[in-house]
Amino acid sequence: MKQNIFQCSIFICLLCILPFLIESCKKKSSDISIFTIGQSYQGGKIFFIDNTGLHGYVAATSDQSNATTWYNGTVMTTNAISPLDGASNTTLIVTKFGNTGLYAAKICKDYRGGNYDDWFLPAKDQLKLMYEQKGKIGGFLNVGYWSSTESSLNGYAWYQDFSFGTQDNLSVNNYSQHVRAIRAF
Repeated sequence: MKQNIFQCSIFICLLCILPFLIESCKKKSSDISIFTIGQSYQGGKIFFIDNTGLHGYVAATSDQSNATTWYNGTVMTTNAISPLDGASNTTLIVTKFGNTGLYAAKICKDYRGGNYDDWFLPAKDQLKLMYEQKGKIGGFLNVGYWSSTESSLNGYAWYQDFSFGTQDNLSVNNYSQHVRAIRAF
């Protein structure tokens, strides 16, 4: 008899607690993020986390080059015009330019930080996000950094000024800029 009363008491307690447990499990994935801006992760530092809290971008912890041109000296345009998708821009650029010479997109594509092989040259808007979090990423100089986004002007590409925060375009064959690779997670 005492055992039945004890079992009933436990059952009643569970019924009282169960609604609270269910509610705590219903939290949206956007309410729970295991990542933070500036956190070291997958070979770099996180500088962007999407609305799910589970995906974002990682920047390499140091520059891959401090003076490189945007192109390899053979072809001026590649149709790498996305301001948002550096991965596809980088693929377009490297496909068009090939493996000859050192240029910004190839340097990023060849980078193997953290033993990952999916690094790319950030697009214009991704580079702006990096600039906004530069203090949490670290290692940036107050200079220009190339993006993978071509300008609408033939033979020009966008860069991000890391001292003043402005973006502008430069001739791809007359200027050298710094390069910092990123990857998605």
